[in-house]
Amino acid sequence: MEITELEKIMNNLEQGGFLAWTKNVYEKDGAEVYLVGGAVRDGLLGFKHIKDYDFVVRGWSMEELGEKLKELGKVDLVGKSFGVYKFVPAGKKMPVAYDIALPRKEISLATGRYRDFKVDYDERLKIKDDLARRDFTINAMAYELKSKKLVDEFGGLKDLADKKIRTVGNPYERFEEDYSRMLRGIRFACQLNWNFEDGTRHALNDLAGHINDQVNGERIVPYEVIASELLRTFVSNPVRAFDLYDALGIFKELAP
Repeated sequence: MEITELEKIMNNLEQGGFLAWTKNVYEKDGAEVYLVGGAVRDGLLGFKHIKDYDFVVRGWSMEELGEKLKELGKVDLVGKSFGVYKFVPAGKKMPVAYDIALPRKEISLATGRYRDFKVDYDERLKIKDDLARRDFTINAMAYELKSKKLVDEFGGLKDLADKKIRTVGNPYERFEEDYSRMLRGIRFACQLNWNFEDGTRHALNDLAGHINDQVNGERIVPYEVIASELLRTFVSNPVRAFDLYDALGIFKELAP
């Protein structure tokens, strides 16, 4: 699979002035700016209308980056512990602000709870280590803006070509870190009409019962998260959604 379509999208953003801020970021020696996450995936798939753009910046401290972004547009910090800025470049109107973050590691607190992680961000952390914390290989790629090179440490490009949903690393570990990832994986399979890699599917089958787990009387995966994933999944592909939820045993757990 070629990265031509992704390059076209980034060129259009650059020509429209939506990436002018990166020139100021690159002024610092050793700085790197990566597009990450769903925008990379969707760009590689040739999707034309991408609204959400997430970036990772290496080589700047959190404080320095925040001050620089303030000079270049409107910026808001989204939870200091997560190290993420919402940013709109000066003079630009955007449906969704850019998410700009430092590289970070997520340390699971071993509860399986929705987004229950200790987050450590580090300007010197290698992009590979940031990508390693992500859920599925197709979401664990990065595109470095200056060099225009794709970083694909976990086989995401091949899985895109093969139309496979595969976790980054051990599927049992990825799902046990956050059981809502099981529902997220099913959503991707339905939205893209793809299949699960065998190991990922086996883990889904084996762990489906944990979707209703509780800790101290509180649900690990809140009902509102389940409802959101169900809605998005069934809207995208209702027949396949029903088949997967049934075959993987999720329906049995949600409506025993």
